[in-house]
Amino acid sequence: MLNEATRLFALAHADDDVRQLALRGCNDSDVDLPLALQQIQGRQTARRKLPSWAALDGILYPPHLNMEQCSSEQTARYKAAVCRRLLSASSLLFDLTGGFGVDFAFMSEAFDQAVYVERDPALFAIASANMRLLAPHARCINDDALAVLSSILAPPTSHLAPHFSFLIPHFSFISTPPAAMPMATAPTALPTAHPTSWPSKMNSLQKPTTSC
Repeated sequence: MLNEATRLFALAHADDDVRQLALRGCNDSDVDLPLALQQIQGRQTARRKLPSWAALDGILYPPHLNMEQCSSEQTARYKAAVCRRLLSASSLLFDLTGGFGVDFAFMSEAFDQAVYVERDPALFAIASANMRLLAPHARCINDDALAVLSSILAPPTSHLAPHFSFLIPHFSFISTPPAAMPMATAPTALPTAHPTSWPSKMNSLQKPTTSC
């Protein structure tokens, strides 16, 4: 997404004030200045909010609003720790409103399989590129959450073993055997297919997907 001139400009001005850079401009026509400023500002925000990401070269950053709305690293690590305590064998994570992918990237480490879904094409392009570095085992889908959910839960599933998927607050859900999370403590549960059916379900999705 970044050409070499834009990448080098962003690195050279990583600590500069983006407002001053915007006023000063850039004489190099190969530099996409708005995109460079977005990367500089994003990385500066990440230093306080996502320090381990800010320390990595190659992470792409979305517009400022997305950076402000995304989870902090501390929060995402806490969610991942909760998942590890609740999970047993054969687990699958679906993040149906993936956004910038912070929660997904950290939580996916606790799962055997993980699927990131985001309907906004621009945000999807940034996050899915990052997942190649942060969650290489993940699968990324650029589609509407309800459309993906409908595809996953569509018949035929009635012949498969009973199983539960647990919705988590930002409209993601965890697929795991019922014994791993007692019903008394579980959020809203949806009956769905056994984990072994997921590969065939994923292959049946109609919209193009990207392996992050």
